[in-house]
Amino acid sequence: MKEKLREAIKTGETLHIRYFGGRTPGSERYISPINIYKDKVRAHCMQTESVKTFMIYKLELVIPGEPSQLAFKHSFEPPEFTNIEEIANYLTDSLQAFGWITQTTETSITLHGAFKNGKVKKTPVVSLDFEEFKYMWPEPDTSSPDFDWDDFVPDIVEGYTLEDAEMIKRKRPWVVRAKSKETATYGLSKKAIIRFMEWADELSPSE
Repeated sequence: MKEKLREAIKTGETLHIRYFGGRTPGSERYISPINIYKDKVRAHCMQTESVKTFMIYKLELVIPGEPSQLAFKHSFEPPEFTNIEEIANYLTDSLQAFGWITQTTETSITLHGAFKNGKVKKTPVVSLDFEEFKYMWPEPDTSSPDFDWDDFVPDIVEGYTLEDAEMIKRKRPWVVRAKSKETATYGLSKKAIIRFMEWADELSPSE
């Protein structure tokens, strides 16, 4: 979709699209793209005669005689899960159909591509993690007469251990990461799953 938008920016072409965002998801409109920034496109909307910003993953071209591909994707409503194992069981078949190699631990699902020789790439392209706690390391009181830089500097260089940190429970423990995407966090697993599957589809190695 991004490539089609880039072409339209160069040529000035008006595109007939469906947009699965805003107040009327799935509505058709005509837009003239102006520029792209990360996952968004600014475009002149012919219906409202104004410049608007659209999420690229929520729009598709209208092709006469062909059904909407995004209508099904945006009707995807997973149940709420409490742990990664349940989510992995629910999603694995779909993820493998996208062409992903999945790896699962107690706290994460990661999606990997493969080299031509079939060897799995170590760095995941998309991941869904459950991070229940964040860790806050103590900040030194540099105004204290007892503070000694000679003692503190080695701690900075060598790093603190988890035992030195305060554990704080996260309000949004479900974390979705993907290559060239901004990390997204959620309080509910089902919302994280929706984003995870959107990025798994968009970045699919089978595309």
